[in-house]
Amino acid sequence: MDDYLLSYIPGMCLFILSDVQRKFLNCLGRTTLPMICFFSMTLLHYYWVHLFFDIFDLGLRGIGIAGTFTNGLSLIFILILSYFDSKVRPSLFWPDKRCFYGLWE
Repeated sequence: MDDYLLSYIPGMCLFILSDVQRKFLNCLGRTTLPMICFFSMTLLHYYWVHLFFDIFDLGLRGIGIAGTFTNGLSLIFILILSYFDSKVRPSLFWPDKRCFYGLWE
């Protein structure tokens, strides 16, 4: 179980960033962008679990890695979709080190 938790902790940070972006888009009334993103990434999650759990035989660690991949791709995909939306682009905030400022204090 520790393997799963340790391999999924980066995925939780990525999930938080993508969830904040989803809520931001929902507040702007652009609800189809997050729906497209998270629906497609949910379908891809099955592939990642199959790859890391079954093919690479990583056990519970593979499920954590699959979750991290899913959340990371969700963040990238939702930011790309946001960038190409002309109404969202002027207020788009790309994540950088400032996202984690004060997290460890």
